[in-house]
Amino acid sequence: MDLLLFPVMLFALLAPAALFRGRHQLPEALALGALVSLALWSVIAFGRFLLLLPPSSSRTLGLFATALTLAGGLGIASLCLRRPRQAVRLAENSRRQVLVLICGAVLLAMGVEATLPHFGIANLYYDWWEHFDLARFYSNGGDLFRHYQDGYTVTSRTPVFNLLTGLCLTAFGDRF
Repeated sequence: MDLLLFPVMLFALLAPAALFRGRHQLPEALALGALVSLALWSVIAFGRFLLLLPPSSSRTLGLFATALTLAGGLGIASLCLRRPRQAVRLAENSRRQVLVLICGAVLLAMGVEATLPHFGIANLYYDWWEHFDLARFYSNGGDLFRHYQDGYTVTSRTPVFNLLTGLCLTAFGDRF
């Protein structure tokens, strides 16, 4: 099952690019497809998490907001797909410049990462364990009042990464 994780996730991330392939070149279609896919998977994961919570007014409000967000996103997508637009064609020089800029940004980010101080080994392990535990929380539900190192709670961390990881844990197994 572990061998299926990456191919399935890659397909799930890039499959919506087919919606944009006719009007955009491949790099733009892949980028737009990945954006749509992440937004859709995030809404699905959050809705699934809300369904795990016990019935309450907060849960109902969250489910309503999630459904409203999904409906609005689908409405905007249908409007965008109906309008015929010509694909933007970049000159060969512009393509080269874009690739150079992207490579430069990647090298700059790698340089910053390499030169800045980072977590010690124990703190790095704890950080990843905390994300794993939060992903398990979004996968299985649990106590919203749990505390982590330095008093962090479930709501103090950005949930999208942990929501998506929780969805993967649900599909591919809940283990470290």
